[in-house]
Amino acid sequence: MSKTNTANVKLWLEQSEIDYFTQFVKAWIPFNAWYRHAYDALEQERQILDDIKTDGNRIRSRFMAKLEGDDPESQEIRNHIAALHRRLSSDPLENSKKRRISFERVLIGPNPHLFAEHKHGQWRYRVDRVISSKNVISIIVSTRGNVHRTITQTTGWNIGEFELHVDFMSLNSEDKARLRRCYEEANPMCFASLLATSPPPADALVMDGYYFVKDNAAIFAGLIEILYCMRNLLFHGELVPDPKTNRTYEPAYHLLRHLLATIV
Repeated sequence: MSKTNTANVKLWLEQSEIDYFTQFVKAWIPFNAWYRHAYDALEQERQILDDIKTDGNRIRSRFMAKLEGDDPESQEIRNHIAALHRRLSSDPLENSKKRRISFERVLIGPNPHLFAEHKHGQWRYRVDRVISSKNVISIIVSTRGNVHRTITQTTGWNIGEFELHVDFMSLNSEDKARLRRCYEEANPMCFASLLATSPPPADALVMDGYYFVKDNAAIFAGLIEILYCMRNLLFHGELVPDPKTNRTYEPAYHLLRHLLATIV
């Protein structure tokens, strides 16, 4: 028996859906080829991506200029960034460690600061990362030099291990909060929100109704990280390939295409 016209319409509509997962992968392949050639002195992909975020390569220079341009392509890029933020917010993507991919907390790059310190009354809260030994030393000391607490980790920065340390757990809630804040700021990697504060400042970058920080370098670095995380979800088989997720990859694909426009 032949199918009803309504059933046929539904089937043809399903066939007409664009597979943005595949399109994203196809766009990533030339991007991968470019950065492997341009950064052939580096072996690890993480090192390459961190360099792309910060050095004066053609993609970075052009894309940062487009973030505030007046031409149609610049407007299109801003709209795609807004669309990607909207879809990541409404249909979150998570990796195997349950970490969300988001413009609200994104890895910008290595933290150039080896310590973080805050003062409260007569007390100083400080966390140091010692590069030579990989030790992380967290301390609460008075302005007179009296040490209240010292926590030394010999295996590097690890906030989970830090919070379970017996000397941290024995602190009162206020000292815990202040020392933990320093510990987070001493993270070897620098995380940031790319969204402007509320109410947004006058110089915020407006993208289709969303307010982003006026920091083109940070937005470029964050976008590269988000695209890389989305690439990893696909390549590592961590993604549930449903229609909602497919729609999230649509603006990501278009943004990759805009990046590639500089190198072809």
